[in-house]
Amino acid sequence: MTNKGNMDHEFMIVRDVEGFHRELDQKVMRLQEMGMGTKGIMHAEELEMLHHKYVVMGVLKIDGVEESEVKVKPGERKEFFLTLWEPGTYYYVCAELVGTFPHNHIDRGM
Repeated sequence: MTNKGNMDHEFMIVRDVEGFHRELDQKVMRLQEMGMGTKGIMHAEELEMLHHKYVVMGVLKIDGVEESEVKVKPGERKEFFLTLWEPGTYYYVCAELVGTFPHNHIDRGM
């Protein structure tokens, strides 16, 4: 995967993209209503916990190490292996907020 853009991206595999997207939007809105600033929201533990709730574990490997997501900086290239053990529908998404806040990259089709 090569990030040809000018923003950080992350590659995550989820099964319930609508649920993840809805909860992500709700959490960002709630944190804003609580008065938390942009930077605080982007690094909020609540958002990280949400990622772990929805991400499919055990399917991504980088250099033989299991990862829950692949983070790719602008201009960076990363190789990874994706192995899906169960049949079904899977989605790859980027839930970053950088450059699109308060919207996430899923809102932009990423």
